[in-house]
Amino acid sequence: MLAGCRLLLALCDREAAPGGKDEFFIADLVGLAAREACGTLLGVVTEVLEPGGGYALLRIRLAPDATDIAESRYRSLLVPFVEGMVPSVDVGARSMTVTLPEGLLDTASVRKLARPYTPQQATKLRAQLRTRQQAAARAESTVQQQQQAGHDDSSGISREEGTTEEEGEEQQAPQRTQRPQPQRARQWQRRRAQQLPNR
Repeated sequence: MLAGCRLLLALCDREAAPGGKDEFFIADLVGLAAREACGTLLGVVTEVLEPGGGYALLRIRLAPDATDIAESRYRSLLVPFVEGMVPSVDVGARSMTVTLPEGLLDTASVRKLARPYTPQQATKLRAQLRTRQQAAARAESTVQQQQQAGHDDSSGISREEGTTEEEGEEQQAPQRTQRPQPQRARQWQRRRAQQLPNR
């Protein structure tokens, strides 16, 4: 009798949360702000696709850049909903962290808006763009300061362990990312420094 019918459930009648910590209701994911690790807004999740193959795809409408505003267009990007690219989801805060591999942003699709931006809309979007750019610059400066502080600390450890200054710099190369390295990586670096022969 119900074959082919569409069943609807009120949000108030559903269970409080899915079964596992990595399970989410699709309705809860749509509308979440997608942010980079530094906190900069990347875009908003507009759709969740389940093409098969073991994972879902998030369609993210990217925050407009200067070209998008000038040409009245928008870009959207498909991001695999896997832990490596979406390491954290906070439904309560309506936000998720997205880590894009190099080159994925270049695959974004581009479409023209049905109606061009009005001058008022364009002015508002440019102001928002400047705010995002300033926040990104501050975040990058903070990360660089943290990396420099970590480099200075690790250089002292390398000298105490008898390695050369060049080796200490080589070991710190992986830390030159936009996100601080986890504790496990730092422990590996210390063990590696102890294994290197004295010169």
